[in-house]
Amino acid sequence: MLRYSRRYFAVGTQIINNMATAYIETTIPSYYLARSSDSLLQAAKQAATRKWWDLGCSGFDLFTSLETLDEAGKGDGQIAADRLDC
Repeated sequence: MLRYSRRYFAVGTQIINNMATAYIETTIPSYYLARSSDSLLQAAKQAATRKWWDLGCSGFDLFTSLETLDEAGKGDGQIAADRLDC
């Protein structure tokens, strides 16, 4: 489960309190939930995202921002709910 932070960090990783952390923005749940693309590059990114997420995100402590949660909650109601549940 993601926790949110009011601090905004660039997408990437940092060490906070001796924990490896990763900021999650909307690309991760979008790639995770998207139908497989016909584009080989896009399909590879989706597959890598699904594998990373399903295998526990490489042990990173994940966080996001309220802005990201707001963005993920927009659009089609069911798809938005799935992104937020991810």
